[in-house]
Amino acid sequence: SKDYCPGKLDPAPGGVVGFGESYQLNAEHELAEEMGISSSNNDNTMKRLFTFPYQDERVQCWGELYEVTYRGPLDALTIQEEEVDEVIRMSLSDIQKVTQQTPDAWTPDGRHALTLYLQHRHDRIVKRRLLSGYSSGNLDAYTVRPKPKAIFFDCDD
Repeated sequence: SKDYCPGKLDPAPGGVVGFGESYQLNAEHELAEEMGISSSNNDNTMKRLFTFPYQDERVQCWGELYEVTYRGPLDALTIQEEEVDEVIRMSLSDIQKVTQQTPDAWTPDGRHALTLYLQHRHDRIVKRRLLSGYSSGNLDAYTVRPKPKAIFFDCDD
């Protein structure tokens, strides 16, 4: 009964921000509604990472990505049956492999958000700063960087 991409895998809960509602309030609401996870529980944490644009042939929107650490067992999750069929436990590397092998099995916006999350996670690990004076956590319009092009010089001449 899901409106957007029914039957597709989605790496994260999410929803449409209502008029007058903040991204964070919406994220907390969707997390509790779809998964039964409370960000106010001291065992769980929710951290804002960045805002990003997304567009495809069906939708054009802005998203905000949060990193949630859930410390409870999977069987304690209370899923919203109208939105979630099942929860599958996977490592980040497995999710990355599966989304590359079967991209059409995933929601396009979820796949894009996952790509940005993995890039952002790598940026944090290598301590990459994106713009002078800005931390990546406060940067709006976070986007996928193009792959670098290598230029080789033949210096034997």
